[in-house]
Amino acid sequence: MNRWASHAALVFLLSVAALVRADPPLPPGVNIVPRPVAVKSSTGTFRLSEQTRIVATDPESRRIAALFHDFLLAQNGLQLRISAKPAGRGNFISFSPVGSHKLPAEGYRLTIAADSIRVSGHAAGLYYGMQTLTQLLPAHQQPAIELPGLDITDYPRFGYRGLLLDVGRHYFPVSYLRKLLDLAAQYKINRFHWHLTDNEGWRIQIKRYPRLTDNRPAEAGHDLAIADHAHQAGDHHEEPRPDVALARDDVAGREVDRRRDVGE
Repeated sequence: MNRWASHAALVFLLSVAALVRADPPLPPGVNIVPRPVAVKSSTGTFRLSEQTRIVATDPESRRIAALFHDFLLAQNGLQLRISAKPAGRGNFISFSPVGSHKLPAEGYRLTIAADSIRVSGHAAGLYYGMQTLTQLLPAHQQPAIELPGLDITDYPRFGYRGLLLDVGRHYFPVSYLRKLLDLAAQYKINRFHWHLTDNEGWRIQIKRYPRLTDNRPAEAGHDLAIADHAHQAGDHHEEPRPDVALARDDVAGREVDRRRDVGE
């Protein structure tokens, strides 16, 4: 067998292996990013309307239920009642840690039946389950929203799923940063790496090192903006890189020392 035939045979075998290992297709009309670990179709269709209740009994579940409520109101024009009473019969969406003891910390289970939608998971998993549910909703307001019966089990394949934003030499308004964090959370990004400075391009006013901004303009409100975005990232279960603060102070200290040494 000549070299060309050997290469052709190898490509064929690799292609067959890729097809054999390919994930089964998602049910029609179901588009979830990132792709869940397991998605099964089930019978029934859930009808989402003004009569649907949102049920959440513990503080973390109620926080996530409130986020979902706000999303529904802004995106689909539906204002639903949030109830702290345990779910019984009827048309409802529940968020609860019950039944999540076998799930990883960021895992969740989402089941859609004819009379209910149930999202279960620990704190981060419950939040990601809510984000998956928002992806199943129509992008625009509709007179009636119907969701197909589904049973979804999901957890991340990678523990570190990061997003880097470089503001060292590129300015972004606060509204852009807020939208960026919201979108990152929707796609289950769990690390936010904020590249703040390149030494000579310092952008942050730090009261501990006032000489950093003595000879250059400083934008007001930096401390408030950083604290605000760190809090927003925490609400979205995105962990701001801890080395941001450490590196910031370390670089700041070295810059102050350099200025003192050269007599600036």
